[in-house]
Amino acid sequence: MSLAMIISQPGGPEVLKAVERELVSPGPDEVSIRQEIIGVNFVDIYFRSGLYPQPYPQAVPGFEGAGVVTATGSNVRSFAAGDRVAYTGNPMGAYAECRNIPASRLIRIPDGVDTRTAGSTMLRGLTAHMLLNKVREVRAGDWILVHSAAGGLGQIVTRWATMKGARVIGTTGSPEKVATARLAGASEVLLHTDAAWPDKVRDITEGYGV
Repeated sequence: MSLAMIISQPGGPEVLKAVERELVSPGPDEVSIRQEIIGVNFVDIYFRSGLYPQPYPQAVPGFEGAGVVTATGSNVRSFAAGDRVAYTGNPMGAYAECRNIPASRLIRIPDGVDTRTAGSTMLRGLTAHMLLNKVREVRAGDWILVHSAAGGLGQIVTRWATMKGARVIGTTGSPEKVATARLAGASEVLLHTDAAWPDKVRDITEGYGV
C-alpha cells in the first residue's frame, strides 16, 4: 500500500485527503518509484482549486518529484532498481509515497546532486533553461528584466542569467524581498507596485530597455 494525497473536491487546502492505495506493478514502459521528495508548485493549486479540471476524479496532484526506482516494466532498459531518479511533467500524481511513471519522463540524478535538490527544482530549472536558452538565448552584456525575482523561479533565472554575464533588473512585490533578489544576483531591484517602474528600467539601461 502507498499513502497518497487526493483532491476530494475542488477547493482550498482542506480538500486534500490522505488515502491508502494499492500500488500495482508497473506497466511495460513504466517504473515504480519510492519517492523521497516532491516538488510543490503553483500549478498544483490550480488543479486543487478547480481552475484547471482534474484529469480523473479524486486525482493525486503534483508534477515533480524524486526518489529511488523499486521495479521496472518489461520494456525498460535504461533504469534499474536502486537508481536515483527525478521527473517533472505529466502524468500528475506526485503527492504520494510511491507511484508508477513512464520511464521516458525520468532522468538519472548525478552523483553530485542530492535528491532533495533534484526533486524540488526540475520544473523551475527546466523553465529557466527554456527562457534563457530557447525563447531567447541570453548573452553576456544583455539587460534582462526578471519579474518576481525573489520567487523560486525568479531566483533561478536571475542566478543563471548572471552566470551567463547578463545584467539583471529584478522586480518584487514588497521591500522585504529586495535583499533576496539582490542575493540572487540582480544588480537593480524595483517594486512592481510602483507605477513608474517601466520609466526606471529605461533610466537604468540609459534608454536601451530590456
